[in-house]
Amino acid sequence: MKPSEMHLSNAAKRKSEDETASKKPKSNKKIALEGLLAKNILIVDARESGEPESYVVKVTNRTPKHMQRRLLLNTKFEHIYPGDDAEGLNGLVDLDHDNADERAEEVWQWLDSQTTVENKMHFPFNGTVDFYISIVEC
Repeated sequence: MKPSEMHLSNAAKRKSEDETASKKPKSNKKIALEGLLAKNILIVDARESGEPESYVVKVTNRTPKHMQRRLLLNTKFEHIYPGDDAEGLNGLVDLDHDNADERAEEVWQWLDSQTTVENKMHFPFNGTVDFYISIVEC
């Protein structure tokens, strides 16, 4: 190999190594969150009197990330209720976070956007339920 070819070969090798080193490896949290995508959440909405409505929705990129992280910690969130703060979400929002109330509002907006006719659960249901959220009125 000629010296000029060797120089080009080494330069290409260094460039490839630099590109590889500059790519950040995915964090465990990010990998875990990606594993949540397309999983099913059963939402039982008992805010209205009468028979509760049931909805099945998928975790998507539009599901708040902070909520997805909470889903990694627990699969069941029972008796959450609307209110002025994050306390009523029974674990769906980290109460110690500085923006807990804003995050709670974001979760409620997401939940309200998912409890639609299109997402209503129909029986028999041929799928799995990975997470459960029940909403009640206080």
